[in-house]
Order: sequence, then C-alpha cells, then structure tokens
Amino acid sequence: MNDNMFLNTKHRELFNSYCHRAHIHSGDRERKAMFYIMAGCPDLVSKGINRMYDFKENIVKFSPVPEEMEKDFEKFSFCSSSHALCRLALNLYNSTYESYSIAGTFYSLDSNHRILAINAMLIRFNISLTAIETDPQEAIEQRIINSMK
Repeated sequence: MNDNMFLNTKHRELFNSYCHRAHIHSGDRERKAMFYIMAGCPDLVSKGINRMYDFKENIVKFSPVPEEMEKDFEKFSFCSSSHALCRLALNLYNSTYESYSIAGTFYSLDSNHRILAINAMLIRFNISLTAIETDPQEAIEQRIINSMK
C-alpha cells in the first residue's frame, strides 16, 4: 500500500502491526480494509484491537447476528463516528456484518474519518486511483472538501 494513504505515521505503524500479528497475506484485502480503519480511528484504537479481533484465531470478536452484534457494540460505548466506522470495517471484512447505508455511514464522519472510509473501500475492492489522479490522496481530500460546500 502507498504510504500517502495513511493519515499519519502512527496509523501506518498500527496498520502494519495488525497485519503482521494476523499473518495476513498480501492479497487479503478484507482484513487490510478492516485493519486500515481500526488503526486509523483514535477511538477504535483506544478501545483496544484485542477486544475486537482475536489474533490467535484470526477472527473478529463481533457476532454477525444483528441482535448479538448490537450487544457487542454496547460493550464499547462508541461515539457515532466510531460506531459507523466499526460497522463499515466489519462489513468490508465480511459482508454478513450489517453496516449503515452509505449516507448513514458518512453522515457522522469528520474529514479524517471520511478519508478512512473511502480508502478502506478502495483497498477492499482493489481500486487504484493512480491511473486517474496523479495524487490520489489529494484528489480524495479535495473531493471531500468540495462535497461539503
């Protein structure tokens, strides 16, 4: 992955640490997308990746059953932004996890969290903007800024 996809050095280091601990292979776009979000959101980081992901079994600790998933989420006291990002991360990891609609997800996100969400989707679906844009990160940020006007 391109270094300018990360919000900062800590984000890149946490992402690499999560991927290393999970022993994921280079083509595992599902886990990469999930870890990209989990490593980039300070609230998710503060709640503890080990409470959300079992590195020994290499699985998430959330139930895909909607009622059980809500109980799992209650344990964390996420703010609305972190809640939406976590749901998106789980859905990108495995589509059996329900997420909000695109509008519902983006409604509560600030600009950094929007960048996380967009880049995670690019990672998951193996979309490269380099063929379209000279600086994909700058292009994404500019599109977000323009959409807020």
